[in-house]
Amino acid sequence: CRDGTWEQGDRARPWGTAAPVPISQVPEVAWVEDRLDRVWKLAEAVALAAGNDQIRVDIFVSRHDPQAIAVNEISLSSGQSMYMHTEFATKLWAHPYLKGTFRPFPADVPVHKLDVKSGSVPNSQAFQSALRSIADR
Repeated sequence: CRDGTWEQGDRARPWGTAAPVPISQVPEVAWVEDRLDRVWKLAEAVALAAGNDQIRVDIFVSRHDPQAIAVNEISLSSGQSMYMHTEFATKLWAHPYLKGTFRPFPADVPVHKLDVKSGSVPNSQAFQSALRSIADR
């Protein structure tokens, strides 16, 4: 979790199977703790580049090199059932479109051809700034 805790769970349940504990108290994953700030910043940078306010970003980290992090994949939805949250999640997603408050990003090319180097991605300046803050760590 973003607060430095570990919440054990599994794919069969949309909730934790135990109360969150400080990640430093879980020997199998404690080594990740000093990488979390960079992981969060990279995930946020990816969301900026994609123009998404909510996105799942899977990130690889290295046990042997604290600086080595890489995006594995991104997804708008994890595909996991939301059980009792489904009704509320769908309303949250639909609300900006129904109320006309969403902000589309203008693009001259299809999304799969957006290029970071050309600056044609949504939020290009914020994205570049976020990447610089990761590199500075």
